Amino acid sequence: MQSLINVYEMPAVLAIIDSAEKRIKKLSGVEVALKIEGFVYSDSPEKKILKDLISREFRIDWEVIKSKSKQTELVEARTRYSWLAVKILGQTLPSTGRDLNRDHTTIVHALQKMSQAKKDGTSIWRKTSVMMFKLNVNLSKHEGNKN
Repeated sequence: MQSLINVYEMPAVLAIIDSAEKRIKKLSGVEVALKIEGFVYSDSPEKKILKDLISREFRIDWEVIKSKSKQTELVEARTRYSWLAVKILGQTLPSTGRDLNRDHTTIVHALQKMSQAKKDGTSIWRKTSVMMFKLNVNLSKHEGNKN
């Protein structure tokens, strides 16, 4: 049976699939990957630019950044990604969480941490400000190439 899903319903559908995968793993101990036939998910060009920037700045492959590790450098990379994705690219908390294999509440925590860093003027905020500038430059280049 084939049915059409409105693009606005997709986040809810993905959340249901994610929940089902976790429940199956919890109940059976077997990791599964459910898929939607005919649907191809790909990052927006802006997200790809941001992921590349984070990977370059930290000199860490994106797959490692989104791993389960709680190594300080990886947590900082994820925190900066969260801030930039939500505040600059306008991404949603669930979408940003999916990018990092994290729950949206983890993204909320990252945003709170970065807001405090901004208020305190810490080095993590200064480094993030530099990354914001670089991201905007890269996004401008991308926009210029589209025209």
